[in-house]
Amino acid sequence: MSTVKLYDNLPYETEFTAKIIKISSIVRENNLYELVLDQTLFFPEAGGQSCDKGSIKTGDSTTTVERVIIDNEDVITHIIRSELPLQPDSLIGIEIAGMIDWTHRFSNMQQHSAEHIFSGIVHRKYGFENVGFHLSDNNVTMDYSGYLTPEQVAEIEFETNRVIAQNISITCYYPNENELKDIDYRCKSELSGDIRIVEIKGVDICACCCPHVKQTGEIGLMKVISSVRYKGGTRLSILCGFRALEYFNSIYAQMGELKSLLSAEQGEIVNTVTLLKNERDELKNKLREVNRNLLISEIDNLPDGSPSLIFADEINPKSQREALNYLISKRDNYCGILSGNDKKGYSYLIGSNNLDSVLVQAKLKEGLNAKGGGKKEMIQGFAQASRNEIEALLNAFPFN
Repeated sequence: MSTVKLYDNLPYETEFTAKIIKISSIVRENNLYELVLDQTLFFPEAGGQSCDKGSIKTGDSTTTVERVIIDNEDVITHIIRSELPLQPDSLIGIEIAGMIDWTHRFSNMQQHSAEHIFSGIVHRKYGFENVGFHLSDNNVTMDYSGYLTPEQVAEIEFETNRVIAQNISITCYYPNENELKDIDYRCKSELSGDIRIVEIKGVDICACCCPHVKQTGEIGLMKVISSVRYKGGTRLSILCGFRALEYFNSIYAQMGELKSLLSAEQGEIVNTVTLLKNERDELKNKLREVNRNLLISEIDNLPDGSPSLIFADEINPKSQREALNYLISKRDNYCGILSGNDKKGYSYLIGSNNLDSVLVQAKLKEGLNAKGGGKKEMIQGFAQASRNEIEALLNAFPFN
């Protein structure tokens, strides 16, 4: 009961007819059904690629294809959702009309064909294998068995786009067993049965079940968006064709907004932002120094016998630590500097010259579910609690 894969030879067709072989409702899902046809244009989830989108008309009812999957016996199942309940028993053997979402299909073809070009070049130049590929509606990632430097990635990206511009034919075919023995093709895993070969002459030969464009020029453009070390190799993210155009349009729009906000020409944006960052850092340093001096002043003016606890709205971590060390140097009991407010909670630093601060940490965790750690000399953490709750709990310890 295998399904004829119309998409193998007709990747540019968008409409087809077929007969229903099997249909059944999915338990606990309203109007969701599993549908098996004798043939289909819908490409299933396979080869690291997401399935096709579209619709299937059964009689007077038009259903949305939500997912397409394939099993080991080459039976393709369409998960469809109908606006109205269907009667599965009455639909066996009837003819349906299917329609592919061409925009989605062609976008996938652009991305996948570009990946073959890039991977073929990587394999030829550096001997690395493509050990992972994921093509979804939002991103495309490719994993390689070795590390590619940024310079190498840029070089391969340029060569890939050169191949695209040459408009080389892409051929998909099923060689017979004898022919297959003479073909040196890339493949991520052991395959059995009929093997489909995708060949870009002089560039790449790879086993692949997915639809591809006929000519490399249809890809339009391939751009590497990111490149990182991954499991001893390299993981790349790419965008091609209309996805790349959409991405660059969004970048261009953002640059336009920045030009307006900064009152700067595009070529001046980096310098303008750098100046603003330097000004911000300088102001932050000045504010940190002011806050530190205020804390030191507050510590100097603490009355004798008052709790060695200071609460502040916002304290830089470095200033918080410096203030605590200064407070500890002046008192022999527990000392604490807490930053925050009753709504957001408080980050705390608590320490002592001669008392075990770990005991305070245990009490904070037990009573207020605080998160943190530390040593006998000093603890730090965060408590989602009010000032009154924290002070009430700390009353059990000598902060005076």
